[in-house]
Amino acid sequence: MYLLVIMSGDTLMNKPIISKYSELVQYIIAKVAARPNFGKTLLWKILYFSDFNFYELHYKSITSEVYRKIEHGPAPCNIDLIIKKLIKSKKIKKENGEFFGRGQERYLALEDPILKELSAEEIKVVDKAIDLIGSMTARAASEYSHNDIPWKATANKDIIDYELVFHRTPLTSAQED
Repeated sequence: MYLLVIMSGDTLMNKPIISKYSELVQYIIAKVAARPNFGKTLLWKILYFSDFNFYELHYKSITSEVYRKIEHGPAPCNIDLIIKKLIKSKKIKKENGEFFGRGQERYLALEDPILKELSAEEIKVVDKAIDLIGSMTARAASEYSHNDIPWKATANKDIIDYELVFHRTPLTSAQED
């Protein structure tokens, strides 16, 4: 079933996962792009917390994305492939702008996503990540991600292990009280 594998850098993604991942990115952009603070950094943090929170709750990620620890927080390794696919299919567009005098790479939805692959439970977790991160500045979202145990416990430029979510503190845990 998963014979076609796409290579992006040093990570691998199956074609069926690319379709679901694309749907998720388009969904997030459609929900948040109208906010002036929304740019690449917030997209990355919403994706990270969606995937890692879902893993914490359901023992699997939504996208199977691989995240790398970089200076400003977790970075999705295959996001460029997904963004290019969505731009090419005219579902989103990329713009460069400014927010508080800083350069900002923004994405705008050109059409609403057709939700065929994301489950209701996945959307619920994504919506919670959007509610949490979506109104933050890029700096605040990065600082928040730096409090997450999976990011803290990973060496710089290494791949972040999903299993580390089971060591989270209450500050970033997806578990409800």
